[in-house]
Amino acid sequence: MKTELQDLKDSTIKGMDPGTKKQDRKCPGLMADRRPNGKVYWRFKYQRRTKDHPTGALTMVTLGTYPDMTLVKARELATIGLGAKAESRDVAATLKQAQGIAVIDDGDKANFGT
Repeated sequence: MKTELQDLKDSTIKGMDPGTKKQDRKCPGLMADRRPNGKVYWRFKYQRRTKDHPTGALTMVTLGTYPDMTLVKARELATIGLGAKAESRDVAATLKQAQGIAVIDDGDKANFGT
C-alpha cells in the first residue's frame, strides 16, 4: 500500500479510497490510514532507538479515528510526539498522557485512543 504525501484537509480525508494512506506534509510523521472497512485511523510514525535497533526502529502509534478525532487534534498530538522524540522521551507514553490516558508499562504496545 503506497503512502502519498500531501497537505491533508477534511475533504481529502473524506474522499480517500479504502486501503489508502496519506501522510501530512504540514506535520511530519502524521498519517491518515483508511482501512478496507472504511474507517480512517490517525497514525504517528517515528524512529525509536532500542537495544536491538540502535539507529532506530520504525514505530507507528495509533492516535485515534476520524472524525472522532479532528485533523487539528491529530496534528496537535503529532507535534507533541515530535517534541517528545526530539527530547528523547517515550513518545507513546507522552502521547497517552496528552490524551489523558493512564500510562501503564505494558511492554511494547503502542496503540491507544481507538
